[in-house]
Amino acid sequence: MGNPTFLDSTLYPFRYYSESVPANTSTQITTTLRTELTALSWTEPVAKTFRSPADAAGRYMTLVVAEPAANRWNMALYDSSGISICSRSLYINSGSPTTVEYYTGKAHVLVNSNSGSGYWVYVFLLDTFPDDPRFLEHPAVGGGSFDSAGGVDGRGFLDYVFAVDNAVAQPAVRMKALITMNGTQYISRMASGRYLYVPAWTYQLVGGAGFPNYVWTGKFPQALMGPVTPVLGTDWVIPITYAASATFRATSVVNSGGTYYRLFMRKA
Repeated sequence: MGNPTFLDSTLYPFRYYSESVPANTSTQITTTLRTELTALSWTEPVAKTFRSPADAAGRYMTLVVAEPAANRWNMALYDSSGISICSRSLYINSGSPTTVEYYTGKAHVLVNSNSGSGYWVYVFLLDTFPDDPRFLEHPAVGGGSFDSAGGVDGRGFLDYVFAVDNAVAQPAVRMKALITMNGTQYISRMASGRYLYVPAWTYQLVGGAGFPNYVWTGKFPQALMGPVTPVLGTDWVIPITYAASATFRATSVVNSGGTYYRLFMRKA
């Protein structure tokens, strides 16, 4: 049995890099991200504007990055039809170096700053299998800890995903825990005691208003959703087929309240 499509490294090649960014040097994030994306065949048609390789349906993401402050970094996401999906920010330390991690791929970028409790921005081009990608006109989604001005808006969580509903870009609670919850209790382990990790599915409004036009649209490539219990920055070797495992890292991206589930990104 081959890898699930969203974890297939041929379909979705990936890279991981970590560095110590000097205090008040947000420009360093742009410099490093440029190196990582260039290695994955992203292009930079205009300075600080990066375009991803296209998917099988010819769709791609465009990222526009900026350093609005010495300790703040911003990433704006546009889809291939030119719709502005979101603009999100993260912070680095002002008085000491910050460890910054870069999870990049043909169809994803997640920048994780280990400042404070951990700040992040991400974009993904959804893996739509088993649907043909042509069924989904707007597969680009994004998110991040802070709004474009660096403020807290209540949407800097895993469950809030910025995406296009029909032709309108907006945030919504699109990421549902497949790890069953009941009030304040949740199921996070299998019979062996192993933690359960599942694809990071999201949904959008496609083709009309209201139910039943809310549909599951795709999975985050090279990512898994699992319990919040594993400590931020720790590595976990997770089986992805009967014969193969891969290494995923616990990121800062958690659900509202940080009590149930966390995003894990593939690093090896």
